[in-house]
Amino acid sequence: MKLICYSFSEKTRRIRANDHHINAMEGFARRHRSDNQINNRETKTVVEHELVTRKWKDIKVGDMVRLENNEFITADIVLISTSEHNGLCYIETAELDGETNLKKRFIGLLYLEYNDIKCSIQGKLYGYVMDEVGNEIQDLEKLAMDGLRKLCLAYKELNETDYKRWAQRLHAAKKPYYQNHSEAQRPNGNAMITIDTNQQDDEEFEGFGLLIAGPALTFALSVKFKMKFLEIGTMCKAVVCCRATPLQKAQVDDLVMKNERKITLAIGDGANDTHIGVGISGQEGRQAVLASDYSLGQFRFLERLLLVHGRWSYLRISKFLRYFFYKNIAFTLCHFWLGFFSGFSPQTLYDPFFIATYNVFFTSLPVLVLGVFDQDISADHSLSKSHLYTPDQNDEFFNKKVFAENVIHGILTSCIIFFVPYLSISNATRSDGMTLADLQSFDFTVAKIMVIIVNLENALKI
Repeated sequence: MKLICYSFSEKTRRIRANDHHINAMEGFARRHRSDNQINNRETKTVVEHELVTRKWKDIKVGDMVRLENNEFITADIVLISTSEHNGLCYIETAELDGETNLKKRFIGLLYLEYNDIKCSIQGKLYGYVMDEVGNEIQDLEKLAMDGLRKLCLAYKELNETDYKRWAQRLHAAKKPYYQNHSEAQRPNGNAMITIDTNQQDDEEFEGFGLLIAGPALTFALSVKFKMKFLEIGTMCKAVVCCRATPLQKAQVDDLVMKNERKITLAIGDGANDTHIGVGISGQEGRQAVLASDYSLGQFRFLERLLLVHGRWSYLRISKFLRYFFYKNIAFTLCHFWLGFFSGFSPQTLYDPFFIATYNVFFTSLPVLVLGVFDQDISADHSLSKSHLYTPDQNDEFFNKKVFAENVIHGILTSCIIFFVPYLSISNATRSDGMTLADLQSFDFTVAKIMVIIVNLENALKI
């Protein structure tokens, strides 16, 4: 084992001093190269209401800069606006020694310095384009007639009083949802999973809507969460699935049909997997129109299709079915009552000609008028009072109870039509002593009363 000893002299101290000078020069060179890279990076700044690309070395204190997520910045900032709903962003700065520091920055309440507040969608920057609006309307109408999609940027100017009033209403709307839950239970990334466990009453969802996009819809339709998604969706007043693929449309439709047992309607893709398919004729072609049950020229006609023609059609079909079962039950049971007095022989009550023409001639025209022209209210009232569509969704005009009522009504009608004439003429005689109770007279009397009563019943339904 060797023992090595070092002795320090003036020469070694000089070498170490030179080494420190070299390290300092290398550090300065690295810092200089890093500064050049940082200063020559580009960012977007607001110059006269427009976004202009500039280098960081040209940025001065007070300039407004638009930053995106994970974008590198060279200095600390004051946050004026953000797309984060809580007005919060995180900024990570690097010290000279290499350590990083994560800071929070909240949006500043700078709107008090201005007379008006411009409210736009998603905080997008806007320019002074109001003078050009009048010239653009005709172009927009032309594009709309061509069936092209458009994106318009709009905003509304709010004064401070209106903004405060709106903020109070927004705070009041949020309060009932949050007041009974702790901070840990408030909506976050797992809002869809925890929202039902937090809510004890469906009334808290009354008036709320659910908007879900394609990527989130894939997660919601997974085996683990699809029933929870259906449960939350049925609590809401409306559910909008946007940017969905044809497969996702079919999955949503199948989920509702199998579990809720409701009549479903689909537009465009997926129409073959639903009860009612609606095609929109446009630039995409006519494949969806040819494969659909109904076709529309424009999407805005869907409201009239559902609230006007859909409602009228449901009422007409309901009345037609009720009347159809009623008149045929009343017609058929008269044969049944005759069997008790004829020993259930093959003898028929009606003339063969009347049997053949009862549904074709005597009762066909009234039911056609009912099924084609019946309107309980005008189209304008149907559009303005959408709550009238609710009974249709609940099948209030034709269900098991309504069907049973019509069956009982038909039975009672047949009893009256058969037994009243039978008891009236069974013991009646002519002046010469001959009886009036022959089958032909009884047949004619019952048939005549039958036609009058069932058509009068149809007239009362109209």
